[in-house]
Amino acid sequence: FGVEELLSEQNISEELKNVFATLPQLFGTVDALERAKLLTSNQGALKAIARLEELYGILKYYGVEKYVSFDLGMISKYMYYTGIIFRGYTFGTGDAIVKGGRYDHMMGHFGKDAPSIGFVVVVDQLLTALSRQKIDVPSEQVNRLILYKKEQRKEAITLAKHLRIENNYVELICQKESLDLEDYLTFARRSRINEILYFEDKDRILSVNTETKVAKPAGLMALLS
Repeated sequence: FGVEELLSEQNISEELKNVFATLPQLFGTVDALERAKLLTSNQGALKAIARLEELYGILKYYGVEKYVSFDLGMISKYMYYTGIIFRGYTFGTGDAIVKGGRYDHMMGHFGKDAPSIGFVVVVDQLLTALSRQKIDVPSEQVNRLILYKKEQRKEAITLAKHLRIENNYVELICQKESLDLEDYLTFARRSRINEILYFEDKDRILSVNTETKVAKPAGLMALLS
């Protein structure tokens, strides 16, 4: 957006203006690389395109070429990239779940000169995609949520400390007056939490299975004495 107006203000050749104006349209299958080669005689640019073609050939060996698109208009705000940059997408989210690229000189700032390539997984986008695609990731660990009222905070934290010492995965939430146990069960299932430990009152803790909604005394009061 606004590329033509920006280019009209620059003191560059018409050939370069045409190249920059066309770059955002060079998106799609490997044919985008063929179109790009017709726009330039610059050897550095042609070498970069040839490298993309080589990588595409390797991806074909893996049989994943139908999942690959090229975007020669893609840029990054991070200036340390020295080669290819890439992003990974899936259904159920409008943004990339993986972002990365090549940065051959960055490791030198940390004491080791080495060519490097890496990526990050955008966890929020990944979890959104898993939820919307209804993909369940099996886990053997038991995750617990301790649900307490404000006046029970000390007891809840004490209980969490005991459970964590025994290698339990525990999350604490102070219950809002506007929400009931059913609201927290919905949250727990979405967050892959197996059990809610609910402070019903100061002398009683209930264990609530988030799938069956069956509640029973937790028998954990001794840990608070």
